Amino acid sequence: MNNLLPGISVVIPSFVADAAEMTGDIAATNLGSALSSLAEQSLRKDLIEVLIILNGKGAAAASGEAMQIALHDSLASRFPELSIRVMRSLAPGAGRARNLGISSASRRFITFLDDDDTLQPRYLETGLENADDGAITLLPIVNTTDGASTKDNFLNARITTLHGTAVPVATAPWALGFNASKIIPTALAQRYRYDESLRSGEDVAYFANFLRTPGLLLHTPKAGEETAYVRSIRPDSVSRQRESFDFNVVQRLECIAKLRDIEEADTKPRALEKLEQAQFGFVENYLTAHPSECNAQLTPP
Repeated sequence: MNNLLPGISVVIPSFVADAAEMTGDIAATNLGSALSSLAEQSLRKDLIEVLIILNGKGAAAASGEAMQIALHDSLASRFPELSIRVMRSLAPGAGRARNLGISSASRRFITFLDDDDTLQPRYLETGLENADDGAITLLPIVNTTDGASTKDNFLNARITTLHGTAVPVATAPWALGFNASKIIPTALAQRYRYDESLRSGEDVAYFANFLRTPGLLLHTPKAGEETAYVRSIRPDSVSRQRESFDFNVVQRLECIAKLRDIEEADTKPRALEKLEQAQFGFVENYLTAHPSECNAQLTPP
């Protein structure tokens, strides 16, 4: 029996390179836009807990604690309708920040929001209405680039094919490859941790752990208007790193090694194998396009 309260915890990791970044007008920052979208949610605000986890050199600096307190006071003043907690991670990495947020969550369900993304007004209400302790709830995702938004993206097309269904999560392993657009039972989320040793792919490795849970469903409701996660597409994001032997080969193999530590409850759908194949796809494509790099990396100095 857990002591989780009704509602949903929203975990927002926020990278701070320099503590001075947080001394200006928060409304003009990405974090300000993310929080404004939470303030505009149709869900009753007493059902929403906002957990902001600052990470990066600026958060870990000696002045980080003062910045943390000042930021909380500023946000509480600007968004009085929201219950906001500001924490800071002394170690780098979004994975570490998410782990801190997950362990601190006090509501029955949890969702993740990047600080440069936003949520449409009915996202949390729709997610909570359809949430269940035995399921991950999957909602639409919209991409926005330079202010232009579109729901016509590859990921949302796959989500649309599942509208109105509840299927074993192992039959749709692709849905475990990203943080966005999911409402998750907090008790389930708190069983596992993001692997802080991974430099990329930690989201895949984290969500793949859910394959350990027998009978876990993926519920994709027939969502109406204004229920999507709005993802900002930037060329410098971790998920869009520039191709390199390190990122496309070494880091993918590191992720695969973590996936192979997982024992899935139902091996019949071969979900873990499919997740591994997706990672191997990066390796194969890169080595096919850059065969000389493979030889260079394997040749002793």
